[in-house]
Amino acid sequence: MSFFYVTLTGEIKKLFYKIQEVGKPTIVDKTWIKQCGFKDDQNHMRFITLLQTLGFIDQSNKPTELWTAYRDKIQARAVMANIIKDTYNEFFEHFSDAQIKVNKDLISIVTAQKDKFNESTATRVVRTFKALCNLADFESQPEKREEIVEIESETVSQGVAVQDIHTNIPSISINIQIELPESADTKMFQELFKAMREYLYDKE
Repeated sequence: MSFFYVTLTGEIKKLFYKIQEVGKPTIVDKTWIKQCGFKDDQNHMRFITLLQTLGFIDQSNKPTELWTAYRDKIQARAVMANIIKDTYNEFFEHFSDAQIKVNKDLISIVTAQKDKFNESTATRVVRTFKALCNLADFESQPEKREEIVEIESETVSQGVAVQDIHTNIPSISINIQIELPESADTKMFQELFKAMREYLYDKE
């Protein structure tokens, strides 16, 4: 588990918003940080280390697959939840619902694991954790493309017509009313229904 922290936790949301909104960079450095509207100072440069810690960039500061996955806004919050669980696994080993635990419970874990961390530093670690949790959805899981492809293949193999699933054909109801004279006899009725049958059913 990493106990890395940033001091500017209020700007973490903006950082990950930029990951989704701006183009994927070839490398994440201070130039990219500045292009995203952050200052070129020590506090903002810690965002680069944060992204390394979470696995968004590798040791060469190049975006990883997690960066790409998080850019998908539909599953971004679920992706973040999984990243948080992996990065802060010590919290979740103590509390399965660590994301909603009060700060003091988590601070005690940090100080117990890192003797050199005083309560002030441990508080910053927990605040960083909580800021990331605000961007996550721990109730859902990100979709895997392999599973989607497998389902689609199974559907086709079973002979399911895809167009039948997506086509909504409205039903048509025809009401035919025929008025007959009072003098009509049984033969007239028979001839009438015979003609209707030949027209509606026996017609090629």
